[in-house]
Amino acid sequence: MKKFFCLFLILTLMTVPCLTLADLHGRHDSAEAKAYIGRTDLTGLFTRKNEDYPFELVLPDWVRKSLTEMEIYEEIYKKVGIDLEEEVRLRRLSVKDGKYYINFKEKKIEKEVIRVLYKYGFSIKEISIIDALRIGGLNLLGFDIKDSRELHYFINIKIVELEENINIEDYSFLACFPNLKILGMENNNISDLTFLAYVNINIDTISLKNNKISDISILSKFHNLRVLYLSNNQIISLMGLENLKKLEKLYIDGNPITLDGLRYIEQLCFSEVLWKLHIDRKAFGEYGKHFALYPEYFQWVDRIYFYEDDGRVTEWRNE
Repeated sequence: MKKFFCLFLILTLMTVPCLTLADLHGRHDSAEAKAYIGRTDLTGLFTRKNEDYPFELVLPDWVRKSLTEMEIYEEIYKKVGIDLEEEVRLRRLSVKDGKYYINFKEKKIEKEVIRVLYKYGFSIKEISIIDALRIGGLNLLGFDIKDSRELHYFINIKIVELEENINIEDYSFLACFPNLKILGMENNNISDLTFLAYVNINIDTISLKNNKISDISILSKFHNLRVLYLSNNQIISLMGLENLKKLEKLYIDGNPITLDGLRYIEQLCFSEVLWKLHIDRKAFGEYGKHFALYPEYFQWVDRIYFYEDDGRVTEWRNE
C-alpha cells in the first residue's frame, strides 16, 4: 500500500513540471521578486491614465508579498544606479515608519513638488520616495538651483524645465530619467553640450535657446528628436543634424550660420520630414530676399520663418 501511494505521488508531481518549491509553499522567493523588478522596465512598473494623473506602481501580488515596501523601492532605484541605503548614510534620505524621505536642501524644489502632488490630490508636508515616483514632470524655471542631486530621485520624469538655472554644475541627474521626452535648458549660460551624454537618446524635444553654444555635433546621437530649439547661440555650422531623420521643427534664428554650415540639413529638407524652419534672412547673404536663388533644398520645407534685420518675421509657405 505504501509503495502504491509513493508511486501515485511521483506520478502526480510529474504532471506539473513547472511546480517549484516556492509554489508548493504558496509563495515566491525574495530573490525571484527582486529579479522581476530588475528585468522590468520602469514603463512596465508604473502606469498613469494621462499627464494629469500621477504615476502608480503596479506589481504582481506575489512580488508585493515577497518583499517589504522598502525593499521594493530599493530595487526600483537600483535600476538607475541609486543605492537608497547609501543615500541614507550620506544623510540625503531619512527613514521614518518604514519609508524613505528626501532631505531637501533646495527648498524651492521641495515646494514645487508639494504643489504638483497637491494638484494630484495628495496633501503632504514631507516628500517620500513613493511621492517622488508619482511625478511625471517638473517646471523649475528660474529656481536658481545649486544642488541638483536631489532631482535624481524623480526617475519617472518625462518633462523637465530647467531654464534660467545658470548655477547648475552637475547634470549627472539627467541619467536617472530614462524616459525623458522634453528637456528645457534655455538661458543657462551653456557653452559646452557634453552634459547631453546623460540624456535619454530617445528624447523628443530639446530647447537650448539663448545660450553660448557653438558646437552641436553631440546632437547627432538623438535619432528620435523631433523638435530642436537652438535660437540665439553662436552656431556657425549645423554639422551633427544630418542624421536626425525624424527632425520636424528646427529653430536656428539668432546664430551666425553660414550657407556652407546649412548644407548639413539638405537631406532633411529633401526628405520633407523637416517642415518648419526658423532662420535669419542674413544667413543668405548676397541673395537677400530672392528666394529663388537660395539653395534648392529650402524649397522643400513647408514653412520657413525669416527673421529680418528690422526685427520683423516673414513667413514663407510652400503651397
